[in-house]
Amino acid sequence: MKNLILIWIMSLAMNSIGQTTINFAEPVTANDSLIIDLVKQIDSAWNSRNIDWFAGLFTEDCDINYITKGWSTRTREGVRGMYGEGFKKRSSDIRHYTHPKEIIWLEKDLCMGTGYTDIVSDPGDGSKPGLLMRHNGFMLFRITDEGPKVQMIRAWTEEPVSSQQPAVDSQQNSR
Repeated sequence: MKNLILIWIMSLAMNSIGQTTINFAEPVTANDSLIIDLVKQIDSAWNSRNIDWFAGLFTEDCDINYITKGWSTRTREGVRGMYGEGFKKRSSDIRHYTHPKEIIWLEKDLCMGTGYTDIVSDPGDGSKPGLLMRHNGFMLFRITDEGPKVQMIRAWTEEPVSSQQPAVDSQQNSR
């Protein structure tokens, strides 16, 4: 119930806060570029299965919840455990591609990014990757003394699909 209330509050914030909304792929400030770089690092760390790098991209008190899967954790060490176990189970051809849509600045050091992430099977032979699942949702990013970090993830409407369905172009977020 607490998660549903938080999602409702964030939905209201997305629709009612008079903050600037920008196209995620077109940074307009230095901070936007930092967030875009962080998202690319998340994909790179996930795809290289480097759990130390990956976990280091999150705040110590992060709060992660994949609502429809029942996956959640509330600390950087929790991220290390949850994703580290997942990394061990994934073959090297399974890839993570994030497709950001918007950045909405809520405070000078806090923003929300919306979008989706495709988990794909990509054999690396030039064929189009097969979509395995899609996470839709948002992340809260905090600008810290260590640089930008992920503070929160909320993902829902995960859509497992046939591995025969081609994924969205994996190069989309490298514009």
